[in-house]
Amino acid sequence: MSAMIFPIFSKPVYRQRLRVSGAKLKPVLKFLHENNFLTIKNTTILDIGQNKNYVLESDRFKFLKDAILKEFNLFANNELKHTCDWQITTSFFVRLDDGEEESFDVCNNSLYSGIYDLEAEENCGNLTFVNFEDRRLTTTHSEYNLLNARKWSIEPKTENVIFFPSEVYHRLEKNLSGNVRYSLAFNIMPKGRIQEDGLSDTLITLGNVNEQTH
Repeated sequence: MSAMIFPIFSKPVYRQRLRVSGAKLKPVLKFLHENNFLTIKNTTILDIGQNKNYVLESDRFKFLKDAILKEFNLFANNELKHTCDWQITTSFFVRLDDGEEESFDVCNNSLYSGIYDLEAEENCGNLTFVNFEDRRLTTTHSEYNLLNARKWSIEPKTENVIFFPSEVYHRLEKNLSGNVRYSLAFNIMPKGRIQEDGLSDTLITLGNVNEQTH
């Protein structure tokens, strides 16, 4: 009998090309180039006033919201076997200037998070995950893989979306492309009635954004 390895309690990260029209993305990039950004906690985000953290509530970006949720449902339901419905909570556009990088952070008050790269030039900065909770004795390895690595990096690709558990520390590495990088970051939560183990029954209801951005 062949040996088996069980990667229990894994932190699955999913990447896929988002199914959106390139023609729809051009006005979005133009909008990002023409509007101001501000820096909050080492992250530079699109400044559209009160709703800067809820950009996907805008009619302008509804096609992105729909495409992201459609792809996330494929991941959550087909691969992770979830049976609940999902909703995007916070969302914001991120600008990473040439030579800049982000600090490691987690996404609070969320179950899953994601990033969508509208444009990803070569050397614009990997999305890197790190396990700060793993405090085992460090030993040497002939090579690193998904079973032994404490840090893992994913190279960005244009029009690709990446989903990951919100509690995993992550950051955008230094942008060395010579140009500005634009990404869309977002958080996802279940909605409606969810059931964990048959003993508890919880109803999750999140408020709507009062003011729409157009």
